[in-house]
Formats: sequence, C-alpha cells, structure tokens
Amino acid sequence: MKKADVLQVSSLKDVVNILENTMEQSKNTSLHQVQLSSIAEQERKEEIFKMAFAFEDFARKYGQYHLNESVPQLNIANKKLVMHMQRVFSQNASDFHLDGPVKQNFINIPSSNFHNNGSILIGIVYKDLHELLKSNSSNSDTTRNSRSLGTIIIAATMDPEPKKLKQNVALKFRNLKVTRMEHL
Repeated sequence: MKKADVLQVSSLKDVVNILENTMEQSKNTSLHQVQLSSIAEQERKEEIFKMAFAFEDFARKYGQYHLNESVPQLNIANKKLVMHMQRVFSQNASDFHLDGPVKQNFINIPSSNFHNNGSILIGIVYKDLHELLKSNSSNSDTTRNSRSLGTIIIAATMDPEPKKLKQNVALKFRNLKVTRMEHL
C-alpha cells in the first residue's frame, strides 16, 4: 500500500477508509482471540492509540494544505467517525463545536482560544473505537480487576497550540450503558 500524500485532495478520504478498515479488522480479530497475555493486550491497545494519533496528525496536516478562505471547513460523517475540520481567518470567528452521534457527546472550543489568522481546528468523534479497547483476557483475576471504557472517544486538536487557554474547552461525554453493580 502506498503512503497517503497529504497534498492530494482525495487523500483524506483514502486515510479515513484505511482507518475504518483497520478498525474493523482489529474488531474482528479481537472477537476471535480467546486470551491475550497482559503484555500483548497492552501492546494491542497502544497500537490502537498510535493509529488514532497518526490519523489525527494526518487530518491536521491535510487541513493546513486544503482549508482556505474559500473552503474554510470540512465535515465527514460515516459509520466509524464524525470529523469537523475548520480554519480560522478572523478574530470574529465563531466557537468550534462538534456534536457526537448522540447530542450529549460534544466538543466546544471558544473562539477566544484561536490565533487570529490561520488556526486549524480538528474535532473527531470515534463512534466505536472504545470497543477496540475492551480487554480480551479471560483470566478471571484480570477480568474482575479490569476497567472498560464506557463512552465514545472524542479528540480535539488546535494548531498552533495556544500556550494558555483563554477560556475552557468543553468535552462532554455520556455513558453508553449504565449498569448497576452490587458488591458482594
């Protein structure tokens, strides 16, 4: 497979497809694995995070090359993610806001945090990436002591990064499933 070129307009779609396919393969593989050692489990989770960080970095670079005053924003919504990219050109810009697939999940970055000219903002809601972070171990001690992520994963990137936020950034998460646990 050739490396995606951030200068190509179609490259973002290609990288989104690669991400979706990789996530689906990882999900299918983890369903068929009975047990992983705790080290292998940790390595698998680290690879998942590396994949997400690489995607976010690619999206940021893509925005630097392709977002301009005539195309200041781009939105992608599909079965695996929702992404909003925006380039800020004026001090009067509106806040950056991205809703997740469920309205209780969102990102909001106040415009006072943007640099006056050319800030790139990326917001990504990964709809099912959290499912890849569940433990596959069948060891009863590990299962009993493990924790699982009960919300979707949301990421936000601002470039250039402000040295200090002028207003708080809001990331709101909602539990996907509320369970009542009784202690014995």
